[in-house]
Amino acid sequence: MSRVAKIIGLLGLGIIAAFSCRNANAAGKTQEVQPVTLRIWIMPNGPGDSHVDFMDLIRPFTDANPQLKVEATVIPWGEALGKIQEAVSGGPTPDLTQLGTTWVATIAATGRLLDLTDKYDEKSFPPQVLATTRIEGDPKRGEKRFAMPWIVDTRALYYNNQGLSGTPTFVQNESSINHNWGNGGPGNGVGNDHFSVRWQGSFGFSAANYTFTYSSDDGMRIWIFALQGVQMAEDIRNLAAMPCAK
Repeated sequence: MSRVAKIIGLLGLGIIAAFSCRNANAAGKTQEVQPVTLRIWIMPNGPGDSHVDFMDLIRPFTDANPQLKVEATVIPWGEALGKIQEAVSGGPTPDLTQLGTTWVATIAATGRLLDLTDKYDEKSFPPQVLATTRIEGDPKRGEKRFAMPWIVDTRALYYNNQGLSGTPTFVQNESSINHNWGNGGPGNGVGNDHFSVRWQGSFGFSAANYTFTYSSDDGMRIWIFALQGVQMAEDIRNLAAMPCAK
């Protein structure tokens, strides 16, 4: 039986929950369902132990479905896209996988992702976030959804250099951008000085005027893009401890 990569998230848990402990056969008898192993790939989604956090998150589901065994594997963000591309090209695949929002269209175009159209309540998510679950511009599949939003926050990519160059030393999701390292640094292999961080994310905003306020001691650049990748605004500051607004 071939395995197809699917998108992890609350929808994935909903699909799993649809399995029952017993099946009815043609004679009206019940038949025990064989144990099922569900293989899931996730990426580091916080400063703690992502495997422990994820297993704690799904514990109510696994407790309610003891016939299912969940095997979760944490893959570093810097390796994840390559590993997923290898999987959909014929390598071993998980049953569900977390994807970065900018990866969905590329992986979905291989035809290896499950069509999730009409499988979850789209009203739970803003249109700007839902737009990342499709293959924009595809005449045949452009209206289909191949993912469900799971974590909508900021992805932080930490570099052990000042130019955001090369492969990030480590990557994690952060619910807010609010750090004061003092004389130290972010750790995890990144030095106390001469490092850089890229925070990126997709967020939904209603039509209105917004002010983005930020402060840093060694400079910061902010970009704002529309859905189509059109740059809407840019601000560059290199002043020490100078609050900036855009």
